[in-house]
Amino acid sequence: MLVNQSMLQNFDIIILTCEALDLEIIHDIVSYKAKQDLSWPLISSLDVFQIRHSNKLRSNYQNNEISLRTILNLAYIIKQYISQDSIFYQINSILNSENELQISTRTTQYSILKSFLRRFRFLFRKYLDKRAVGSSYYYDDNFLNQLALTNIYMLFVLTQSNGYDYFWSYLANSSYSSLSIVCIASETDKDKNQLFGLA
Repeated sequence: MLVNQSMLQNFDIIILTCEALDLEIIHDIVSYKAKQDLSWPLISSLDVFQIRHSNKLRSNYQNNEISLRTILNLAYIIKQYISQDSIFYQINSILNSENELQISTRTTQYSILKSFLRRFRFLFRKYLDKRAVGSSYYYDDNFLNQLALTNIYMLFVLTQSNGYDYFWSYLANSSYSSLSIVCIASETDKDKNQLFGLA
């Protein structure tokens, strides 16, 4: 069974979100099997490359046929990887940072959030084609921050015991452009603008 374009786009941005958490993640993913027993799925760097470049929003899009099994294997390894204490701490810190704005912008959690959002915006604009994405989304920091936080939440969901169903529903049914409604609705919220307007 092959994977549709919507799932490939969403999954590529999930991997991009992981990269914004840890730039070494692709190396760690493809070497993960060597650290585990032989029952773990094998994912090669070529598999990851083909999945990511099958996203039509990419600057260097390639028409690769990606099997559902490859996506399942990679999602399984990502779940194990982000469940590590150091990565999971970052995810929790980012999700809890909005409350931290009411206390101080100099907290560790706020610093993690700010760095993550900056890296996500940089990676998104580096890898994705502004014509395919649409300039109104590509240059909108608020939109990209909302997209980054939505994907962080989905990574958090993936780590939970019943998270696979929600994660797969997100991959199959979500569209990045639908988040623009959320961004427009929050433009008049001072705290949200402070959170999403990070430089």
